[in-house]
Amino acid sequence: MKTKKLLMLLVLLCFTCSKNDDDKESCTKTSNDFTSVSGWLQLESSTSKNLFVVTFLNNDFGIISGNTGTFLKTNSGGLCWEPIDVGVTPSFFTAFIINENVFFTSRSRLYKTSNGGQTFNEFSVSEGDGGIFDMHFFNENEGLVCKGFDDLYKTEDGGQTWTNIYPNYGSGQFLQFVTDEVGYLSGGSGSDGFTYGEIHKSVDGGDTWFKIESEPNITKALVRSLHFVNEDLGYFFNDLREFYITQNGGLTWTLRTTMDELILDMVFVNEPLGYAVGGISIYKTEDAGVTWTEDYKSEDVENRLFAITKTPSGNIFVVGKNGTILKKE
Repeated sequence: MKTKKLLMLLVLLCFTCSKNDDDKESCTKTSNDFTSVSGWLQLESSTSKNLFVVTFLNNDFGIISGNTGTFLKTNSGGLCWEPIDVGVTPSFFTAFIINENVFFTSRSRLYKTSNGGQTFNEFSVSEGDGGIFDMHFFNENEGLVCKGFDDLYKTEDGGQTWTNIYPNYGSGQFLQFVTDEVGYLSGGSGSDGFTYGEIHKSVDGGDTWFKIESEPNITKALVRSLHFVNEDLGYFFNDLREFYITQNGGLTWTLRTTMDELILDMVFVNEPLGYAVGGISIYKTEDAGVTWTEDYKSEDVENRLFAITKTPSGNIFVVGKNGTILKKE
């Protein structure tokens, strides 16, 4: 009798393991299955919707948010992408990952999953319809969102309640934390022929902020893309297509070059090696932005590129219009 029960238990365990394995994304594709243009793999997204944000947790797991409720995830380093139903259909302009089970996206409200995208909970950050421009979470419970241009909100309970910790500060749209303590909020305005830029800094994990007031190179135009390699070294492009560098944690900035194209986003793999996206092109620098060369150009003038990111191993991903996903290994 005991032997029969033991066999039944073993069968049940094997069935459970098999089911769990089947629930995971199965991807049999390799890099050889995709067309390569100038060293960039043209991946399949299975959507024609515009893709606005891409981010990776590690070398395998990443998410993409896009137009009219589009949300994708990968467990295979981007070789296969699985569509995820958030349950609503606004365009998602932000995304953030805590782990493979917990990640976020947003528009005017915040959407959070705790089970890998099977279901999402919806949270209201504040009254009104002001959009969430960017977010940063330190863990599943503590996070920040910049909303409606001039308010920065913090949650300590996973998004259920929010406190406006930096009201009416200006017009920031982009958040980046270099460490758990040091972070930047950047942006400005570029509408109606008038443009100005601003950068705010926190050194206590986002609890308090100060505006970098004494730097005229920041205020010249909207700070479109800001990227820090470490606590001291950082770069940004503005709406005048100028590229600036700081070596003292953002307190002063030096003009390094001017581009022909308006740059929407950039990422640096290390101090000298960086990539930037603008129009239908990807640009590359190997000398910390002194010179930029065109590393990729789409053959389709409609496939404009919006966002870029890197994985821990240095793979680069770019997303854009019409479901475009590009990868450079």
